[in-house]
Amino acid sequence: HASASVSILPADADATTAGHQVALEEGNNPITIMVTAPNGNSRTYTVVVRRALAGDASLRSLVLSGVPISFSSNTNYYTAQVSRSTLSTTITAIANDPEAGVVISPADADADTAGHQVALEEGNNPIVITGIAPNGNSRTYTVVVRRALSGDVSFGSLRLSPILTFGQVAGDPTRYTATVAATTDSVTLTAAAKHDKAQVVIWREDADANTAGHQVVLGEGENPIALAVIAADKSVETYTIVVRRPAAAALSGQARPQRVPAGSVAAKGRLAEARAFSGGVEFVFVMPLAAGLGELGVVASSGLGERAEWRLLAEGEEYKLAWKDRQDGTARVTITLPNAEAEQIFLRLKPTN
Repeated sequence: HASASVSILPADADATTAGHQVALEEGNNPITIMVTAPNGNSRTYTVVVRRALAGDASLRSLVLSGVPISFSSNTNYYTAQVSRSTLSTTITAIANDPEAGVVISPADADADTAGHQVALEEGNNPIVITGIAPNGNSRTYTVVVRRALSGDVSFGSLRLSPILTFGQVAGDPTRYTATVAATTDSVTLTAAAKHDKAQVVIWREDADANTAGHQVVLGEGENPIALAVIAADKSVETYTIVVRRPAAAALSGQARPQRVPAGSVAAKGRLAEARAFSGGVEFVFVMPLAAGLGELGVVASSGLGERAEWRLLAEGEEYKLAWKDRQDGTARVTITLPNAEAEQIFLRLKPTN
């Protein structure tokens, strides 16, 4: 009807231009037209205009604290080097479209601190920043931050067993010396680098791969063992351990043969008890040896020949030696070591008939 009136919402966006101007936002834009007749009757029409969403997922700026990159919105891949002292970086990423979203991986390491925190490990640290446009389009930027590797070539632990002495050579942190008893024909070497990404190499064959640690066979005299610590950055430091094993002591001339009758008691500090039994005698000796400072040599002579055994005795250790006599009985020698002054004692014993 020519007399009817028409009203439109939203309001005219530009009254200076002919017609009713409506600005369109991205997405849905409802427009309402209401027609009112002269008698007051009205009718409403609604038009929904959908404007396509923006598809720009690019970034306007990208900053990683402490990480030198020259950012360009059109460049998607970056690499950067940082020192080993740089433990983390804070990422600030801004999209070109204010309505676009930004997702960063790895996740924020510290939600209580402003910005997106990423902890940096030694070596390569890939960081992925993804812009997501309102229409779902996405664009990915990758920054690989390489944190310098450690050059630590030191030991976290270095052990030899069994030993008498072990220590670093004064003025030379790469050389060690150790001493063992004459009876020690091998040692177990256990070495670990201080840094968890460093490696230890031992340039000596492991004599027993089935036993824990690295087994090193020793000859008499000096036995050099070469090691190396290879750092995470491939720096190398070599070390040398010289293990000295003395020659076995000769028995002759150490002490005169000694015949101990069954049931006798020798001088205090030597034979503490002797007990006879069928086919032999049991000797119990108390030896004044301090731990790690002496060797005990026991030689048993019988009708089956002479047998010698040499070994280092630790404080409080019991030592047993068995042999057969002419009647094929068995005699046992038990040695105990109390806490006393060091002394080397060599005994030559014969069982009584």
